[in-house]
Amino acid sequence: MRSQALILLLAPGCISLDAFVYNPEKLDQYSLSGDVIPGSQIELVSFSSEDLTLYGAWARQTEPAPVIVHFHGNDGNIDVHWDRVETYWSWGYDVFIFDYRGYGRSEGEPSLEGLEADGLAAVETVSNSLGVESRDLHYVGLSLGGAVAIRTARDLPPLSLTSEDTFADLDLLLDSSASDLRLGAGWFFNEDWDNVAAMREVEDVPTFVIHAAEDKFVPTVSGDRLYAAAPDPKQKWHPPGADHADSYTVLPDQYRQRLTDWLDFATAHRAAESLEESGLR
Repeated sequence: MRSQALILLLAPGCISLDAFVYNPEKLDQYSLSGDVIPGSQIELVSFSSEDLTLYGAWARQTEPAPVIVHFHGNDGNIDVHWDRVETYWSWGYDVFIFDYRGYGRSEGEPSLEGLEADGLAAVETVSNSLGVESRDLHYVGLSLGGAVAIRTARDLPPLSLTSEDTFADLDLLLDSSASDLRLGAGWFFNEDWDNVAAMREVEDVPTFVIHAAEDKFVPTVSGDRLYAAAPDPKQKWHPPGADHADSYTVLPDQYRQRLTDWLDFATAHRAAESLEESGLR
């Protein structure tokens, strides 16, 4: 996102910034590196979202494992974000990642309504593939992916929701006092990515808000606003010394401990709720 911001700084004002939200990279073929995950445990799949064909990929364990659906950030494609898949897989999770419309090999052009539909379609694909409900899946969303994950959680509630370095709303990115994206008058957004409002509509989902303490692109106050709007139970973490989207590489041990502890907590919380609902507790 930052490289594209530098280009935008050189352009005149009075221009819509909607295209700035999306930075897709098209591909004819995915590489899906097998350096960490054996190739036999990687599966490329296609699925439908509205009238478009999208692509996703599984990284599976050899034995049944908890499932993370990863909603990647605004740039690139599955290949660009494959190191995240490798990280979560190395912790013992099955991971499903997918390309939104217009990204990688997925058809179409990105838009707010389109990405909302894509998130729902991806989760339905995972649910149907495994024969489970959305309540059995963990959603982990990075940056723009956090915004898609929040909206998906609103309509298909998961076992847990994690948003990382996600913007509260697009107007905050134009606030020169809060972000390194400094633009003069005349810039505007047509699409309303109000993620705080979307978060308020998420119900009964354990929510973890991660936001890098030194994020120079999406101001850390975004994380605070999303946390305030999130349902209980919830937790917030500002990884010290980390910038946008690099907490897992700057603080790998802490990142793993914090996130896996949260996913374990959410699983235990769900089990306790099920016991209460069945009258066994």
